[in-house]
Amino acid sequence: MELSQLEIRIARTPSFPLLSSAATEIMGLADHYKNIREYERIILRDPALAANILRAANSAYYGGDGSLTNLSQAIARLGINTVRSICITAAFHSSLNGKRLHKLFNPQSFWQHSLAVACSCKVLAAMIHYSDPELAFIAGLLHDIGKPALYMFFPLQMNLVHETVQSENLTQFQAEYSIMQFTHQECGRLVASRWQLPTVYHEAIGNHHNPLSSAHEPDMLALLVCVGNALAHRAGITCILGEPDSGYDEAVVAELDLDIEQFDALARIIATEVAKLSF
Repeated sequence: MELSQLEIRIARTPSFPLLSSAATEIMGLADHYKNIREYERIILRDPALAANILRAANSAYYGGDGSLTNLSQAIARLGINTVRSICITAAFHSSLNGKRLHKLFNPQSFWQHSLAVACSCKVLAAMIHYSDPELAFIAGLLHDIGKPALYMFFPLQMNLVHETVQSENLTQFQAEYSIMQFTHQECGRLVASRWQLPTVYHEAIGNHHNPLSSAHEPDMLALLVCVGNALAHRAGITCILGEPDSGYDEAVVAELDLDIEQFDALARIIATEVAKLSF
């Protein structure tokens, strides 16, 4: 099957992982939309999502003391931006939970890597004073959504990808391109369309390995995800066991005006942050 056929297959396959309708609707709300009642109305349609919001608001991680029982109070304590991040995180995790896409696809490793990149992007966004660190968190969380599609629709090729990663010491991205001449980036753009994700995330999903290759002005979220992904690799949190450290793209680091000397310490912080998060 060619990449050109994949969009049709994704749309016609009922078992392909999808975000809940509540999560999709929340992502579609404008960033400046702050109506707590509207968020509450949407979240209450998904009891599991509501439970995650309450649990987060009551957790020590978010400064809670276990006393909140009301969803609107929980939203008010967390703030709209954090609520959006939690909703997408929980819905994404739920979409993968229990799915057997391929014998070599490890949902837990994939999830841990996604979280690690999300946490990295949020930290990096704060370091460069980016206007919306929660937006960066979600971009990092969703950056690899093309990978499940590869495992589901190109199982034989993904067997070869795993073999190549191990035998030739390549990253998954490099092995995918070597074998198929396309990668999870292109697949990710198709999944982003299928999930009806806001267009602000599309470039970060579809071009995070080479964000400076675009003919247009570099996309800030794609730049952050590129470095965030490298940080996750440096922390040893990868999708494939034994996948090598991808290294840092020095041009991207320079574009963000970051100090590469801080990255080893940041990688350790990211590993600690990921260990704190559970859904």
